[in-house]
Amino acid sequence: MSRWLGVGLSLNRIGFGSTYLAHPARGGRAWIGRAAGDPANTVIMRGHGALGCGGLSALARGDERGARARIGAAMA
Repeated sequence: MSRWLGVGLSLNRIGFGSTYLAHPARGGRAWIGRAAGDPANTVIMRGHGALGCGGLSALARGDERGARARIGAAMA
């Protein structure tokens, strides 16, 4: 995996996660429609930010295996 690709994807997920954290119903509406307002779905949307932070943190530590796991989960 290219390190820069991993950094870019992690930053992308952090951006989406931040939007979902601040405005889960509004930010998620484009992604999953009206269901974005359901509290159960906001947990999933906010998880994108957590996966992005985890992936970026793992890359910064040089933990390639951890980065692959987190970035792979963010892509799923």
